[in-house]
Amino acid sequence: MTDTLLAQTARVILAEARNSEVGTVVEVQAPGMVAPALRAKQTLYRFKNENSDFQNIQIRLSPEFPDTELWLLNNREE
Repeated sequence: MTDTLLAQTARVILAEARNSEVGTVVEVQAPGMVAPALRAKQTLYRFKNENSDFQNIQIRLSPEFPDTELWLLNNREE
């Protein structure tokens, strides 16, 4: 089974957040789309829930730029 480009990209983003100490910021650009960060958040949650490796990742809209920026926070237990 071949993954779609969307699935591959979502898993790379989630893995980047998982492997970082604190998390990562994702800038979302989609000209003409209303609230692209919200759509991206929904998509990332879909793939996050398919893999228990990503269970400690929290996906939040940026407080400063909620329409174009996501924060993926790594809340792993130390």
